[in-house]
Amino acid sequence: MKRLFIDDLKDFLGKLYLPPLGQGGHDLNHVLRMEAMYEELSTLISGVDQEEYAVAVWLHNIDRCPAFGNPVKSEGLEAVLKGLLNPAELSAEVAERIVNSVLEHGKKNDGVDDPSLLQMLRLADEWDRIGVHGATSGFAWKGCVMPSYNHQNPFGYGDTSENGWKTHYQNFYRILEWYSDFPLIRDLVHRHRWRFEAFLAFIRAFAREISEAHNVPNTVEADIKRCLGSYYDSRK
Repeated sequence: MKRLFIDDLKDFLGKLYLPPLGQGGHDLNHVLRMEAMYEELSTLISGVDQEEYAVAVWLHNIDRCPAFGNPVKSEGLEAVLKGLLNPAELSAEVAERIVNSVLEHGKKNDGVDDPSLLQMLRLADEWDRIGVHGATSGFAWKGCVMPSYNHQNPFGYGDTSENGWKTHYQNFYRILEWYSDFPLIRDLVHRHRWRFEAFLAFIRAFAREISEAHNVPNTVEADIKRCLGSYYDSRK
């Protein structure tokens, strides 16, 4: 894969990922942070080519980029992705691996036969949400269309699937549950404890403000405990 192809792809997409064209939370900074994770993630998942990973990272949020809204709707995400991959620069096998990884990276659970590239892309996308960036990403993405919390029933949470959360408070738990769901997230937290601690501190501070503003009991700790399950005592 020629470096010029990757540089051209970054230059093209980089402009589209910046405001006002880019969508908050799935913006240029998110992509750059994920790309920079390769060295560390390769110590947890082996056999991933760095250039393939870089291309997958830069393509993984195409469906969240308003500039591609109409093409994705009319042609389908897979066709748009293939159109951005120059056949002269990479083999059909590599292109298929990249496209499949992008198409599947948003699924909730790992599969036993998931390719290494897909595993690394999903891990990077999740790890970037563990911390203050993750706590604020939902607001950047849906800040104007999703309420921060339900003032009548601010605590407790329901469906944590990507399209299931209805408030930003609920979205915190969509992210928090990754700690108990994915061993590699726990490995990364053990290496960078402050990030998980910052995320928990953000949730608790957010909840305290809600409790005081509406004069309701602060039951955030019960929500955190429910989400972390058996890991609560070790991470509280």
